[in-house]
Amino acid sequence: SGRFAAPLVAPADGPAVLRLPLSGRAVGVAAVPVLIRRVRPGEVIGAADIGHVDITSDRLQSDVALDASEMIGMSPRRLLAANAPLRLTDLRPPTLVRRGETVTMLLQTGALALSARGRALDEGAAGDVIRVVNTDSNRTIEAEIRGPGTVVVRIRPALAGLN
Repeated sequence: SGRFAAPLVAPADGPAVLRLPLSGRAVGVAAVPVLIRRVRPGEVIGAADIGHVDITSDRLQSDVALDASEMIGMSPRRLLAANAPLRLTDLRPPTLVRRGETVTMLLQTGALALSARGRALDEGAAGDVIRVVNTDSNRTIEAEIRGPGTVVVRIRPALAGLN
């Protein structure tokens, strides 16, 4: 139940000068990482942006970030307030490609490597698959984001035999 009752005796050694009954509720406390400033979507959270506050375990939600490493390098989905525990669902990998941005499309199969310019039709983070239109042929393809402004064209199974 978390409740306790005990006598308080002072001083602890020697004859008791004061004896009081003491009762209450014991709760666990956790040091939780928090932002020390407001962080806007598009910004990347760094180690210097993080502090810690003590939160009682009964106020701690299950999806709260408990370690600063879960926050560093991430970007908020919405404006995040300072000094409040962060839910993991409020964070995402930083956007590396924005919608409408010119990107370099790479295609590599075996010894063959091709590159072309394209325009992103979606935005995303590293590893996300987005639609890209080839600016020369005006064809839309799917490509995986590998870095800022760089996507790798996914090879359809029919083309995979060309290795």
